[in-house]
Amino acid sequence: MNTSESPKTGPVIAGVDGSANAAAAVLWAAAEAERRGQPLHIVHAAGTDNRAAYASVESIRLVLQHGRELLNATAARFAERFPGLLVTTELSHREPAETLHTVAGNHGTIVVGSRGLGGFGSLTHGSVGVGTAAGANGPVVVVRGVEDADSTGTVLVGVRDEEDLDVVRHAAQSAQLRKASLRLLNIWNMFQHVGVVATMLDDVGEIAQERKDKISAVAAGIRDNFPEPR
Repeated sequence: MNTSESPKTGPVIAGVDGSANAAAAVLWAAAEAERRGQPLHIVHAAGTDNRAAYASVESIRLVLQHGRELLNATAARFAERFPGLLVTTELSHREPAETLHTVAGNHGTIVVGSRGLGGFGSLTHGSVGVGTAAGANGPVVVVRGVEDADSTGTVLVGVRDEEDLDVVRHAAQSAQLRKASLRLLNIWNMFQHVGVVATMLDDVGEIAQERKDKISAVAAGIRDNFPEPR
């Protein structure tokens, strides 16, 4: 794997449903798109394709109309707040996860709120959030908390070994854009191998050093391309 490559980043895609959490997600997405110099694409998935068999034409028309009005209002709000940012919108007839995967492609970043009104609702426990994260080809950001929450100034990335270089590059790029530090964290639970732990106890120090060496090698592999983050 070429450690000198920077991750390819496309547009930032924000899913909206009219909830306060979705609005917070769009705010986060707009700031991220501005930092990257990428457009912000706001998406609403109406899910009307799956309603055609039982919903009236008028009901579907009203759902789509509401979606378009929501998109227009959201785009106008954030275009005014971020005047240099290119903001586009898309109204989809499909379901949320499918819509977001298609729009994001291989290089877009998907941003959604942690809970919603439906459509993009309840990402913590619902199948939409699980499907969005599991089926995406690129980063998925679930925005939680409030707008003025304190920042730690640190980007934290979980790393196993050199196979995670792509993830670390994304994290390093995020840290560089935010002028933040980058922290690589490797977690190993020696007790997860029940039944064989007795044979491992004498080797714990050796195993820990081996894992430390791996994470250090990952850090060294990205420093040339991302020299700014500590």
